[in-house]
Amino acid sequence: MTIMSMVSGCSHPEATSEIEILIRESPIVTKSVLPDEGLISDLNIFVFDSYGKPVYNTFSGGSGTFSVNLLKGERYSVHACVNFGYKVTAQSREELEGMRYHMAYPDEYRSGIPMYAQKDLFVEEQGIVVLEPVRFLSRISIRMDRSRLSEGVRMDVTSIKLGNCPKSISICGKSRVENEDGCFRSGFSHSGPSCAPLNTENSARLSDDLSLYMLENMQGRFSQEDIGKDEDKVFEDYDSRSRICSYVEIGMEYSSDAWISKKSPLKYRFYLGEDRNSLDVERNCHYHITVCPEDDG
Repeated sequence: MTIMSMVSGCSHPEATSEIEILIRESPIVTKSVLPDEGLISDLNIFVFDSYGKPVYNTFSGGSGTFSVNLLKGERYSVHACVNFGYKVTAQSREELEGMRYHMAYPDEYRSGIPMYAQKDLFVEEQGIVVLEPVRFLSRISIRMDRSRLSEGVRMDVTSIKLGNCPKSISICGKSRVENEDGCFRSGFSHSGPSCAPLNTENSARLSDDLSLYMLENMQGRFSQEDIGKDEDKVFEDYDSRSRICSYVEIGMEYSSDAWISKKSPLKYRFYLGEDRNSLDVERNCHYHITVCPEDDG
């Protein structure tokens, strides 16, 4: 949790406001299968005046307390760029808010999930501003429901991945991939033993959850009308949206009385979105998806 408080003093003509940032300590390890969503390993703090000019900027590689003198009766904005991994420079509030955060790899979160926070402030005798960082990533939790499979049909997950994952995101406002060069073809993934949660079953034949992570990708509506069935949410090969809209692809080993997948697992793909007709994947959201193969799969 990151808490920033500003308290103006009363003993000087110019009020002194102290920003306090409390960081939960957590060891930084190598690339992890599941990111530590609460980890904060570095942050950039900005304060801009009412004209959008910087009055304070600092970069910290860890926890600390930061103080800045601000004038009483004036308006400011406080900003925090969390887990960017580098010092951010901006000559104005407009420049900062127009920046994009770029990822080097689609599944590299060993230093924490990138986040951003902003709050406007009017300095009075006493005041506190609390910044609530917003994660740039969405979390997509998948589970399997095998209750509708025919008797004798078995489907075991061998891999699961996100496709068409954005390489960058706007710090402020909605963000989307504009062309196929702007996304990783293969994003966050699990394979082999790490897929074990999806191959468990309780009494209702529901598996445990397994989570994937990706940057926001707000691609809008798939269709203006209800397409009727989930399986109708597909693209033709010539449709450019198939190369910029984000999807989940699952590899499954299949066996039944009639057929067995021997050489390579079967691939199943579905495109993401807020609902059946949407292609939006929004930052800082947790999506829950149940994959339910039926009959012969």
